[in-house]
Amino acid sequence: MKPRSILSLPAKKLLSLSAFILLSLSAVVGQVCVPTFPPSGLDAMHTPGTGVQLTWDPIPGSVAVQLKIITPSGGTIKRNIFGPEPDQFLIAETFLTAGIYSWRIQASCNTTLPLVLTPVSGSDLFTIGGGTGFCPTTLTDVDGNNYNVVEIDGKCWMQENLRVQSYRNGDPIPAITSSVVWATTTTGAASVYDNELVNATTYGLIYNGQAATDPRGLCPIGWNVPTSPEWSHEYVYAIFFAQPKAQLALQPKSALYKPA
Repeated sequence: MKPRSILSLPAKKLLSLSAFILLSLSAVVGQVCVPTFPPSGLDAMHTPGTGVQLTWDPIPGSVAVQLKIITPSGGTIKRNIFGPEPDQFLIAETFLTAGIYSWRIQASCNTTLPLVLTPVSGSDLFTIGGGTGFCPTTLTDVDGNNYNVVEIDGKCWMQENLRVQSYRNGDPIPAITSSVVWATTTTGAASVYDNELVNATTYGLIYNGQAATDPRGLCPIGWNVPTSPEWSHEYVYAIFFAQPKAQLALQPKSALYKPA
């Protein structure tokens, strides 16, 4: 059977084919940008002598992102990156200093006002440098509480238990004094040993898992709740290498008690 040319097709079929071609081209050029969710999959890879390559999973159809970086000294660096579905940025080595960095991004579906923006992503951390003298001597949380810091095996650890009563964005962490409420609550909360506020100075506060993983952040910028591998590594290092300073820092001041 001899194939028919497009010009010989009936007008109705020609219009359908034209619509199909347009839809196909739209899919190739880009997708419709839906700003419901923030960018995810944040990752950082340091290559000595080159810099830190930041990557993330782009929002389909996005045309720009704003990158916000918190430096070890607490300073802020912002960069606007334009292009179809941007998904990476290189921080040159010359701009980096030793310390812990925190970064997050927000994508935009357009480049003209009013901007159609996604929510801001969660924070990711990366560390530059290490060794003796790398860590700060003290740390301050969002409530103004100060903590001593110790360096163990090239990593920085708070030498005191956390006692902050607010998330990193300033929202208060609800305080619970009832063991019944503590056992049944499904949101972030904090308590104090023996329900005596004075104990917070000695032992710090007790936080439930929801507070520890809340996206608003429990720890100061650039710090995180230790993961199980992080804790295990430092504990083994302290015990087997007999570092007195490390053993003192990791020795718990109290067990984790539920509020009375």
